[in-house]
Amino acid sequence: MSSLDHPTNSPKGNGPVIGQLSLRDIFLPILVLMVLGPLVGVVIQLSGITRKYYGEELVQAEAKPPESQEKKLSQARLRLWNSGIGLPLLALAFPLFFMAKTGVSAKEMGWKTTGLVKALATAVLVSLALIPPVYGIQWLMIQWHSTLSSSLTVEHPLTFFAGQSLTGVEWGLLFLTATVGAPFLEEQVFRGVLQPWFSAKPRGGSCALAAAAFICLVQSADLWRLWGEELFRGQFHWRLEYWKAVLPLGFLLVPAFVIFLLEKNGKRAMAGLIGTAALFGMIHGFAWPSPIGLTVLGIGLGLIFQRTGNIFAPICVHGIFNGFALAALAFQPVK
Repeated sequence: MSSLDHPTNSPKGNGPVIGQLSLRDIFLPILVLMVLGPLVGVVIQLSGITRKYYGEELVQAEAKPPESQEKKLSQARLRLWNSGIGLPLLALAFPLFFMAKTGVSAKEMGWKTTGLVKALATAVLVSLALIPPVYGIQWLMIQWHSTLSSSLTVEHPLTFFAGQSLTGVEWGLLFLTATVGAPFLEEQVFRGVLQPWFSAKPRGGSCALAAAAFICLVQSADLWRLWGEELFRGQFHWRLEYWKAVLPLGFLLVPAFVIFLLEKNGKRAMAGLIGTAALFGMIHGFAWPSPIGLTVLGIGLGLIFQRTGNIFAPICVHGIFNGFALAALAFQPVK
């Protein structure tokens, strides 16, 4: 059996293997994480730190109409404080809670120092190989969607700051969000926990893909509801905005076909890896068509974790990838 046919390369510690955990063991820590995320944001806002930092500027921006640029920039800045402070805290809290709840060891989650230098060197090489195709796919998808309608592409929240005049503190929060908080938190959840868990199940890849499809439906629930109401009244007519609901599900047909073939041939570890990558991509569905390129990135992140068994490797790749995007933002001319 090759390394890619095994759920994880990380050696077993004294705790249980992640693939043997129940759905409840996996779901509960992630549910707690989902609850803590908004709660951390509320605590940050209640602390008054943002109002003290921005002063009257924030008060005036909040009084603007919701669709105004000033209001949107103010809200984006508040979210930046939430992510810049909150994500690193959650990245620290999640593995501690997960290990305490399940008994899984840090080594089983991929936290290893053995072979660390080699793993990080591999991560740098993988980053250089992944950045061109992922950003190339992203650019091609944006161009293709633009031929249908420019309204089908949704700007990522971080790219909203492109060309904005940011303070040093805001750049620091952007850096913490993109290169520290998001990579550490997302890689622990997706590569450290979900990938080995899905890879250990006979139909794990299909289950991960079903979760990705469910997220698609939730993210475009308003459009599906409108579609259903028009069908019920017998007044349905195709709207351009319906593409926002259809295209993500259409994209998932590609990994679905690959996963079907892999599971049919007993390659459940690779099927779980690709299913996890599709799920990773689709949680970024709020910025369509980003999930397409990010699914490809997720496959690369999954492969390097399979090869090294070290969670630092995908974290490093993820951080370099986001750092490249952050550097591109930094060189945008100020509006």
